Amino acid sequence: MEIGTVVLLVDHIDRDLLVSTLIAHQLEKLGIRCHLEPLESYQGCLECYRPDMIIFNHLVGSHLAAFSKRLKELGVLVGVLPNEGLIYDRDARLMNAGKFHADVHIDHFFCWQQAHKEALIETGLDKKGTQIHVIGIPRFDLYFSPWSKFFDITSFEHFQDQNKSRVLFCTNYGLAHYKELPPDQSKDFFAPWKDRVEKLKSYEELVEVHYDNRERSLDFMTEIAQSGKFNLVIKIHPRETTLFYQTWLDGLDDAWKKRVVLTKNELIYPLIMACDVEISTGICTTSLESWIAGKPTIDIVLKRHPWTDNDALERLNPILGDGGKAVELIDQVIASPEQSVYAEGRKKHLATWCHTPQGDTAKKMASVIAAVFSTPQQKEWSRLSLNDYKRGWKLRLLRRLGLPYNFSPLVRLKARLLPERYSRKKMAYEKTIRPHHVRTMRDKFAACFIDE
Repeated sequence: MEIGTVVLLVDHIDRDLLVSTLIAHQLEKLGIRCHLEPLESYQGCLECYRPDMIIFNHLVGSHLAAFSKRLKELGVLVGVLPNEGLIYDRDARLMNAGKFHADVHIDHFFCWQQAHKEALIETGLDKKGTQIHVIGIPRFDLYFSPWSKFFDITSFEHFQDQNKSRVLFCTNYGLAHYKELPPDQSKDFFAPWKDRVEKLKSYEELVEVHYDNRERSLDFMTEIAQSGKFNLVIKIHPRETTLFYQTWLDGLDDAWKKRVVLTKNELIYPLIMACDVEISTGICTTSLESWIAGKPTIDIVLKRHPWTDNDALERLNPILGDGGKAVELIDQVIASPEQSVYAEGRKKHLATWCHTPQGDTAKKMASVIAAVFSTPQQKEWSRLSLNDYKRGWKLRLLRRLGLPYNFSPLVRLKARLLPERYSRKKMAYEKTIRPHHVRTMRDKFAACFIDE
């Protein structure tokens, strides 16, 4: 028997769809219907599904804050589950916690860690009736059994010589491309943050750091490829473009190219579980994910900026810096993969920032929602407007056609002709889930975990 309906909004197809499917799986085991829709369809979902709860990844934007109040008027519960909640900087946590959006309405906030909960309390969210739940990071469940058996083969299986050690190099230079765009582009991107987060006031310098460190990281990649000792997979961050790395790869000798694979859209989980050593750049969760998966790690530290400096993480990984020898350090790490000197510190770090992952976070979240739904909520569907109905039917029609709610057939052409104006819109469009993405993922998930 169904006890309620949830709409879970999915921001990024590569990062968020799989874990959203896991959450939906756990909800539906408890009798809660769950619809997965792109974040851009948030208004259309209201009339289309008439849900009991809509879960966002954030409500920082003023338009989302206004919509949250509309949901309150209709009796629809508002939930927030961050997809980027590992925020070490206090100012940024307060910003993310809604310090500058006092008019937002949230019924249930699902936090990754206690520090985020404390930031929410500091902004007074709890006094507005918001229930704050510290549950951990749902996507980290995927490193634990049984969910870890979901994955297929990875790029590592494409190398001809399978006897070489596997090195996973995770890039994290998502701001570098702003150096090549008009200044207005980066100014617009950082506008909500630069005057509210101390470490981002010098955002131009941060862009410069990303740009320079991306270039300098190529030296390490080249050294690894030239050594002939490893199979190297370079996992490109979702916010980066492949072209920069493809240009580098095209310039390598043919013999070296055979030892390198570039991948951007491939899921990170199986790559980490398949590697022998993982290399991270900047503040990136891939280090933490590798610890969870029992994989040794290396952290690249080059040109610094207050936003990317993190002493806590640097103390928990071997550091590869300027003048460092990548191959020599990789050999050392592979020879002693347990990295026991860091074990206790990593355990404490995961407890503090990730609520000690154990593979049951999505289940805990579903249980909270089921408990909420045990008390019926009064809805005010008679207050739906004509625009609500129009948006609902737009969502139905586009779903029938297999298209996303933000369907824009000319955006790629516009981005090619006017990259300065449309490149960000193109990136936003390409990360949007489509109906067939959801069907395929849910069918595969159901087949894999039919008994779970």
